[in-house]
Amino acid sequence: SMEAGVEIPKLCATDMLDSFGSCRVCLVEIDGRGGTPASCTTPVGEGMVVHTQTDRLTAIRRGVMELYVSDHPTGWNEKAGTGASEFDKVANTVGLTENRYGIEGRNHVKQENGVAPGHGSLAVDY
Repeated sequence: SMEAGVEIPKLCATDMLDSFGSCRVCLVEIDGRGGTPASCTTPVGEGMVVHTQTDRLTAIRRGVMELYVSDHPTGWNEKAGTGASEFDKVANTVGLTENRYGIEGRNHVKQENGVAPGHGSLAVDY
């Protein structure tokens, strides 16, 4: 899609990581196929008609981002749209301004020195 100048939101596919379809933000619709496959792991075929921006896809992507935000530290919405991070860019792209699951932080893990408890070397940077 990037070669054709079509941008599809993504979180897990980067220059440093192989695509594996886990973020579910890059979903697309393909004529003649059911479901919404991840674009990063779907091989392109001759004559394939792919829809990257539909109301249905936007709603699904927004729902996925809402779930991510429900476990994201509070304050994400203050940065949304600022391009502060790739996460914020995608939240802005899908029009996420509120979260029906809440952002109280009750599921957030308290970190000390940027390291998640129980994960000696796992640093989580929000």
